[in-house]
Amino acid sequence: MSAASDPRARRWAPIVAVVATIAALTVGGRVAATIARDAVPATVGVDGVATIEPPPGWTENVEARRGDGASQRFVLTKGSAIVAVTAVEDAEVAAPTLAARYRLALEERAIHLVWTRLEPVAVGGLPGVRFSYGGLTSRAGDVEGVVTVAVSPGGSGLILDGVAPEGALAAVAGDLAAMAEGAHIG
Repeated sequence: MSAASDPRARRWAPIVAVVATIAALTVGGRVAATIARDAVPATVGVDGVATIEPPPGWTENVEARRGDGASQRFVLTKGSAIVAVTAVEDAEVAAPTLAARYRLALEERAIHLVWTRLEPVAVGGLPGVRFSYGGLTSRAGDVEGVVTVAVSPGGSGLILDGVAPEGALAAVAGDLAAMAEGAHIG
């Protein structure tokens, strides 16, 4: 007698189908929930202060959000690369000064870092500055990064700090430039 004509085999077929459907829905629901939790909205930042539009593939680390009222920090990741996005509500200084202050904060957390000079760049249509760095940090080992800073005429500021393990930053350099160029400040 074949399996197709066996009444016992036909009796189990609907049960197996229902169990498989329930399992697929459960796993699919968990995957969808994870994607929805980690999905980056179209813009990240603080409305009216500074926002960026991350290219596809970046996810937000919601647990890393920080803010003290005057500034808000968001962290995006793509592979081993990280972008710390800081929106400063009232920077009170020009972009080069804000960049220098940020550099000092980085130096405090590093074992040894080497910097490039500030170079002028356009950030969201505004004049800004950029510097690159590389070296050894206490938490991430050998890293390389690029920091882009701009301040609007109204005083809102944006700091984009893209960092990756040494040799990996080039893979996301285009994304970092696109985030800076498409930023909205003020």
